[in-house]
Amino acid sequence: MVIVALTGSMVMGVAIPRAFTSAGLTFAVAYVVTQVFRPGLLLVALGNHEYRRLKLRMLLRSGMS
Repeated sequence: MVIVALTGSMVMGVAIPRAFTSAGLTFAVAYVVTQVFRPGLLLVALGNHEYRRLKLRMLLRSGMS
């Protein structure tokens, strides 16, 4: 989880100077992967824990936005 977050942050950092021109799609994909991966992984890892519904809501909200 940490490696995906760090890699996504690195890609976003490299793409940010050109985010509104040629590297916009690269920035957007890195952002979406970072935002969807975290609650998705936690959703699987939590199993039947009471916070699982919270992570499901976070995953749906991140996926729709």
